[in-house]
Amino acid sequence: MSFVKNNSLSLIGIVISIIALIISIFSYYQSERSVTIQEKQYLGSISTIWKARVDNDDVSMKIISTNPNVHLQVASVIFPSEITEYEWPVESPDFKLHLTSQKVSLKSIVSSVAPYKKDFVTKLDDAKIPIIIWSRYVVNSELYEDLALYSLDYEGITWSDEYREPSVIFNGISFQARLTDVDNKQKLLDSMWGNNPSKSVK
Repeated sequence: MSFVKNNSLSLIGIVISIIALIISIFSYYQSERSVTIQEKQYLGSISTIWKARVDNDDVSMKIISTNPNVHLQVASVIFPSEITEYEWPVESPDFKLHLTSQKVSLKSIVSSVAPYKKDFVTKLDDAKIPIIIWSRYVVNSELYEDLALYSLDYEGITWSDEYREPSVIFNGISFQARLTDVDNKQKLLDSMWGNNPSKSVK
């Protein structure tokens, strides 16, 4: 009888230990999950995705943060070399990206991708150019830097009038991915876009 009683007590002790282990694992998981959520919330509070509001002149756009706590200090934009070989500044204090020369290059590309056809208007919908935006901004008195891949979104139109130049209408920018160390940013964009101008069309 004593042997059975001791076995029962041992079994109860094992069961209690297993339950305690399960509770400990569950508590650890909950704690890790809570830390992960807090980390994501913190990263979300200090990071930004840029968007652009196209001006009425359709040759410039204002760069705006999706995070209301972010205050942009300085930024620049890199394009594929076929568009421009220069790193283009976002001009303060309004933080506008001026695209007059880029628009000229795009008109030439639209003309080659969608050449003139008599009595036809050809429209390139949802065309995109890969760009890289480098930025430095402030959140809660702390300075941060960001490097990210975006697309410059536009529409191209070739008109039925042979002597009318193509039109390019900017629609804004779209976030694609965060970037870390990139030795040659323009080379990366060139490899993504390719040498064939038709790759500007999605």
